[in-house]
Amino acid sequence: GDSSMSEDSVTLTGCIGVHLRRIPLIQKKVVKQKVDLIGSEIPICVLVMQKTNVTGRFSLSISKRYVRRYLGDEVRSIWLERDGERCQVTLGRGPQNNRVVGGWVKFAKENGLRPGDVCLLERLRHCKECTMKVHIVRRVKRAC
Repeated sequence: GDSSMSEDSVTLTGCIGVHLRRIPLIQKKVVKQKVDLIGSEIPICVLVMQKTNVTGRFSLSISKRYVRRYLGDEVRSIWLERDGERCQVTLGRGPQNNRVVGGWVKFAKENGLRPGDVCLLERLRHCKECTMKVHIVRRVKRAC
């Protein structure tokens, strides 16, 4: 077999995110393949969708470490890009600068996000405005 993908652990290098340990192994392998394929110099921001991100109040926070290192204080809005569609989201201010406060509901609904889905945010360098390409790895339904 392929020894680089040992069954018990898949290390997600080049990623920054929260709840990464919650990603099931089979899905983690797909995430790793996508991240490797993207081959971004800037680490990929990984968002594991929880129920609160995709229902009710649709609250979403990005890793504070990611915001500090790769977005900075001056970034207030981000264009999320997927399959040619763009959706603008707004970040909170001050200590809330890692919270997405506007636009997320629209993006989540338009892309049919569900708990367990994983969003990979790739920061695009060539854009004037802060733009992140979104890659979605759908939750793998367990075979009963």
